[in-house]
Amino acid sequence: MKKTLLLFVFALAAATGYAKEGMCDFIHLVDGIYYQYIDGAAWVSRKAHYGYEDEIIWDNNCYSGQLVIPEKVEGYTVVGILDAAFDRSVDLTSVTIPSTIKTIGGYAFYHTEGLTSITIPATVNSLGEYCFTGSGLKKITFEDGDKPLTLDKGSSAYNGDGMFAFSNVPDLEEVYLGRVIETKWEPFYANRTLKQVTLGSTVKEIPLAWFQHDTALQTVKATTSLKSIGKDSFKNCEALTVFKADGLEEIGEDAFSQCTSLKAITLAGTLKTIGPGVFYGTTALTELTIPASVTSIGEGAFKYSGLKKLTFADGDQILQMGKGGTGNESMFSYKKVEFLEEVYIGRNIQLTGGDGDLFYSLRGLKKVTFGDVCTEVPDGWFSQCTGLKEVHLGQNITRIGNRAFKNCEELSNLTCYNIKTIGDEAFLSCKSIARWDFVNCQLETIGEDAFYWNTSLKEVGLPATLKSIADGGFYGCSALEKITCLATVPPTCGKDVFRYLDTNQCKLVVPGGSIDAYKVADTWKDFFNIESGISSTSVDATEVQRFGLDGSTLRTSKRGLNLIRYSDGQTRKVIVR
Repeated sequence: MKKTLLLFVFALAAATGYAKEGMCDFIHLVDGIYYQYIDGAAWVSRKAHYGYEDEIIWDNNCYSGQLVIPEKVEGYTVVGILDAAFDRSVDLTSVTIPSTIKTIGGYAFYHTEGLTSITIPATVNSLGEYCFTGSGLKKITFEDGDKPLTLDKGSSAYNGDGMFAFSNVPDLEEVYLGRVIETKWEPFYANRTLKQVTLGSTVKEIPLAWFQHDTALQTVKATTSLKSIGKDSFKNCEALTVFKADGLEEIGEDAFSQCTSLKAITLAGTLKTIGPGVFYGTTALTELTIPASVTSIGEGAFKYSGLKKLTFADGDQILQMGKGGTGNESMFSYKKVEFLEEVYIGRNIQLTGGDGDLFYSLRGLKKVTFGDVCTEVPDGWFSQCTGLKEVHLGQNITRIGNRAFKNCEELSNLTCYNIKTIGDEAFLSCKSIARWDFVNCQLETIGEDAFYWNTSLKEVGLPATLKSIADGGFYGCSALEKITCLATVPPTCGKDVFRYLDTNQCKLVVPGGSIDAYKVADTWKDFFNIESGISSTSVDATEVQRFGLDGSTLRTSKRGLNLIRYSDGQTRKVIVR
């Protein structure tokens, strides 16, 4: 009876699907690694066994320790790693992948918490989705290779839509990218632990937003092969301190926006384009040089940065620069680049989208220097720069635009050479300047209200080339004590040129032989004390000694302004070009 019952139980088990037991017959275990043989090649797999009604049950946590995958097994070349092959193998500590592997499937290293480092050979051409999610990887190396690696979507830390392949690799600190990765997603977006990224020689571009919100990223190393940094690439990388890429040609919009620790960035002479907002909010960046190769800078590129010194390197090509907004809002205006103190402008700059006052109301600006390539100070550029004290204009600047230095209340020193035109209100309310000396310039016209209300002005030197002074040219300059004008023909004057000046007290010095002409000329005739103190150098006079502006003796001519003492006892300023 018992024997009959036992036979019935076995028969029932067979009928209900429990006929097979053990590992599936298509899984091959060789030297501790499970394989499937597919189309004449071997694929790394995981263990599987038959269950109810021959159902295939896949086992997790199949591997532990150090694993070396061979190139061949039982005569088959190992060409790939199947989906979830190492899924939740929490005790797996290392995997060596051979150069015969071409494909690594999705979830392949899912939650392998003990795995801290991995090298992906250059032969691997695709990585599946969620490949490293939840792993313990600290370092990933993508070996140098010429062929791109295709990366399927990975896991998202935010919305679960599978956008960010390495966002859920919670311990990842270092990545070496030796080849191009092709993906429509942002694989390293919002990884909070990544500290260092190194780019190999085949990587020419960092695509859009790849490292955005990587708040621990400190160092990026690139070769001269890197040409382009995409939009938002390093946006909000708060720990990034240094960046250098010698072959870079383009930096996309907001690429380094809110990199609040960025202290140094070297822009190479290959760079052509700086997009809008690139250095927005880089509060630790205090000094920057824009190479002569740069042809365009987008709007708000330096907004809210910590720049104290900015240099536009000498160059012949015009730099196109976006404005900071509408009206008088400028790229560098007050509260936008409020710490900027010193600017060197070595090339002509042209604002896109119409006229604008580039440094309008930049109240902390103290010193401005123009290189010799520059031809003008454009309209309104330094208007309302109330802290500006020192301006040096290059030898080829011939025009100071309208309102160029309007209300620069602390301006006390201006060096110029060949100015021909001073625009309307150019120096209006420059209340600290004590002396304007244009005697060695080629100045021809002084615009309306050009020196309006220069209340500290005591002495003015005007050149022989001067032809006209417009209405209100020196309006309100009541402290003037001496005006020297080298023009033999009195310049024509508009209305109220010297309004509120006591012309009975101010001395007017003019060339010998021109006193009578000044005494009858409109406006000039109002001066009570007109005298001659200017004469040309004698034909027989010879140079005795030459000095620089600092008082040093010059053995030969020096480019710029020289002081020459002649044998007739007179000392004159001479421009050497």
